[in-house]
Amino acid sequence: MNPSEIAHALEEQIDRLDELVDEVTDAGRNAAETESAFKIEHAKARLTIKATAIEKLTVSDIEAEALVACEELHLQYLLGENNLITTREVIRLSQTKCDALRTLSASFRAQA
Repeated sequence: MNPSEIAHALEEQIDRLDELVDEVTDAGRNAAETESAFKIEHAKARLTIKATAIEKLTVSDIEAEALVACEELHLQYLLGENNLITTREVIRLSQTKCDALRTLSASFRAQA
């Protein structure tokens, strides 16, 4: 790579970082919303199961039935968390690429 190509690649990475910041903001909001929805519905399901149980249930039985009742929200919650983690990792990778390009650029300047 020559200095011009390095500068261009660095600009592209910085632009990508700007996009990723927006994506991580959206992913964080989505993760929070799905977590909240899941936890609220899960709590409602546990209360309903306890209130309508004919026989005494163990805590693990109640928990299992509540999770089954909220399985779709639980999946959305897990997917939202995964998306947030993945987006954060992509940001770290992009930052590392920027650092490498800056180091490469500095080595060209030092040679000049």
